[in-house]
Amino acid sequence: MGICCSSGGSTQTPPLLILAVLVLLYLVRAATAVPTAAATAPPPATSTISVILWLGTNSASSQAPHLLLLALLFCLFLLREVAALPFCAQDDSPGYVAIPFTKRASSERVHTLSRRQFDTSLNLNSYIHYDVDVQIGNQSLTMVMDTGSYDIWMYDRQAHDPTHSSTVANRSDLGYFRPSDMDFTSPPVGYYVADDFAIGGISANVIIGVATFAQRGRLPSGVLGLAPADGVFGECSERKKYPGYIDALVSQGSIEVGAFSIFLDKLSSRRGTIIFGGQDPSKYSGKLTAFPIAVRPNESRTCELDIQRPTISYTTNGQAHPVPSSQNYTVIFDTGTPLTFLPKKEFSTIASALGAAPIFSGHFEHVVDCAYAGASGGLAFTFSGSNGSTTISVPWKELVIPDKRLAAGSCRFGLAPDSDSLDLYIFGDTFLRSAYVLYNYDEGSISLAPASYVSNCTDCVQPLRR
Repeated sequence: MGICCSSGGSTQTPPLLILAVLVLLYLVRAATAVPTAAATAPPPATSTISVILWLGTNSASSQAPHLLLLALLFCLFLLREVAALPFCAQDDSPGYVAIPFTKRASSERVHTLSRRQFDTSLNLNSYIHYDVDVQIGNQSLTMVMDTGSYDIWMYDRQAHDPTHSSTVANRSDLGYFRPSDMDFTSPPVGYYVADDFAIGGISANVIIGVATFAQRGRLPSGVLGLAPADGVFGECSERKKYPGYIDALVSQGSIEVGAFSIFLDKLSSRRGTIIFGGQDPSKYSGKLTAFPIAVRPNESRTCELDIQRPTISYTTNGQAHPVPSSQNYTVIFDTGTPLTFLPKKEFSTIASALGAAPIFSGHFEHVVDCAYAGASGGLAFTFSGSNGSTTISVPWKELVIPDKRLAAGSCRFGLAPDSDSLDLYIFGDTFLRSAYVLYNYDEGSISLAPASYVSNCTDCVQPLRR
């Protein structure tokens, strides 16, 4: 899927070349208008050279040689300009698929990962979803982008009717559909189909779950899971295996590497970007540092893609403070989770410094003074590995989230505590907005770099190569 001259010169015709053509046509016309004696019929105007030769043999006016010379000079100029134009050879090498997505607030979660244990009964209309416009068969709909699950699924007839698609095929051989990482009041249960699935005009035939028993609520038409399908790393083999959208893009040659990168942009922005098979260096600072994925099955026998925990510090009043921790754990990045979860002891250190308090007694969500949104400082997460280290700085303004349902002057805090006994914690949107993340499933790595919000580059995306 090459783009002709995507990184070379422009394919637009230079203004001088257009001028040369116009002047040349004028001179030829003027020369042919000079009266001649016994002139033969001019040849068909299929060649500038033939017109010039005809002028030289049939002109009787003294002006004709001058006009002929000017025409010849402009003809040579024209040939030189054409030779200087960039040559666009057809590029059949794989490229990338860059898709914008829209941020949307909702009172409902995309899903709840199975290892998370807390009460989810409180709705504050403050969860952020990332919506992607897709086309399934001949029908258009919107899906929530989710890096914490791998299924692509939609609501049956509430949002999409598979029976209206001319390209749909039943996949009853895969059994019934019920993703185990979903936590709805009525778990989605349904069936599988195969259909053409297109994002940004790039189509691939994929397996899609159709939920016949699910409460749609305020969520969009379905969920676009981006985690790798089971069995990709050979360690999660007890569940159904089928290729996902990224696998299909690689198989059909649309992208070369089974990877995607995500830029969520800052809290105040309404849009972000996901790039399948590529990355955008203008959206991060420094270099991407790769960390190996620690793949392991969890209680529900799905794959968790973890990397080793970072060291954390916080800065208030210009003074940096380390967050003590003796706990060994890994973290998972999940755009379907609005908050960032830390061990309770680590969270308490930060919450005490900011005066954060539970929304009500015993609840995991906390509130903080909205004035911190204008304060300097924030959190620093330093990840280290064999390829080096990188620090993701999250300013307080990205962790202080306005919510009209709270008391005046109170905002939601972007961190939340979880039990100290766990070996995995979820870093959600409040962390990911400050990071550029590249998931490379072919290499088994997740690369991180600090997000950059200053570039307006519209042609900086680079396809990934093996």
